Amino acid sequence: MRILDRYIRASVIWSTSIVVLVLLGMESFIEFISELPSVGVANYGLLSVFAYVGMQLPSDLYQLFPVAGFIGSLIGLGRLATTNELTIMRAAGVSIARIAWSVVKAALMMIIIITAIGEWLAPSWQYHAMELKEKQMQRKLNPWASEALWLHQGQSFVHVDSIVSSNEVQDISRFDFDSHNHLIAALNADHGFLENGAWQLTQVSLTRLTPNNARVMHYDKLPLGVSFQPNLLQEKMQLDPEQQTVSGLWRNIQFRRQAGLLANELESAFWSRVLQPVTTVVMICLGVPFIFGSLRSASMGARILTGIIVGFVFYMLNQFLGPLALVYQFPAWITGALPILLFLLIYAVLLSQIGRRGAA
Repeated sequence: MRILDRYIRASVIWSTSIVVLVLLGMESFIEFISELPSVGVANYGLLSVFAYVGMQLPSDLYQLFPVAGFIGSLIGLGRLATTNELTIMRAAGVSIARIAWSVVKAALMMIIIITAIGEWLAPSWQYHAMELKEKQMQRKLNPWASEALWLHQGQSFVHVDSIVSSNEVQDISRFDFDSHNHLIAALNADHGFLENGAWQLTQVSLTRLTPNNARVMHYDKLPLGVSFQPNLLQEKMQLDPEQQTVSGLWRNIQFRRQAGLLANELESAFWSRVLQPVTTVVMICLGVPFIFGSLRSASMGARILTGIIVGFVFYMLNQFLGPLALVYQFPAWITGALPILLFLLIYAVLLSQIGRRGAA
């Protein structure tokens, strides 16, 4: 059985590797074409485009791998079916479950490598690619450039108009409310600096409101009274949520929760990345019932076409469920798990049909 295990694993891994190379080539060509309009801006030439596209490869690999794994599984197992090797294995008493387990082990070996690339290599390479492009186009990449920021802590709401660095902000406003949601104070400051772990405001104008009057006071320096960490925003501003690491997403989610901010988009991306290895295993294993079922005697072209169609459905499902969760406030882990549950259901139905045909 160890020999059969190695043989099936080698077939699936080899076929998946070929599919990955083809899909990466297509994706790189599309990215290269999309960069051509920028060629000639300052020092951004063809060599810079090649470098930029090349540094996108780890991220592209991580994003494309579930679909590539499914198509590779179809092709690898389909080749064994075409040469009747799977039929011989079945005649020798090897069960479909045993063959599926060999495919799972192949999937796990590939996923370990792909996850390591997606978590540690892809984000840094993507940021360096952005840095290279901005430098060659003679544009300054400002990791702190962002839209205005709202913070919420207790009964206080803070608006930060500009983040200058990890320890400096500009144009700050704070609004304090009582337990009945009545505004009791409004504060405006020109600058804020992080000193000994606490934010200190300078050039402060504080207005205190009572039912009868409003009193305005001015201070050279005053504590903000609300804590936040711009360095946790930096990774979010550099990369889209889908391109961040699991640990980076988790830190940003915790920070935004503590600051009273919404983190739905980050939570959706977090659960998508956490569950992607499971999704990939399910997708690769889905090739087993396809080969033993409706695609048993199909041509290689039909198998590839089926893989493309299923992969497209998988991609569209993920693209649909993410925004749906944000709009209707569904828990992010549920929408992240739905594609897995759907494909597991398809897997179980196909296996049951194969079992009934075998019993008949």
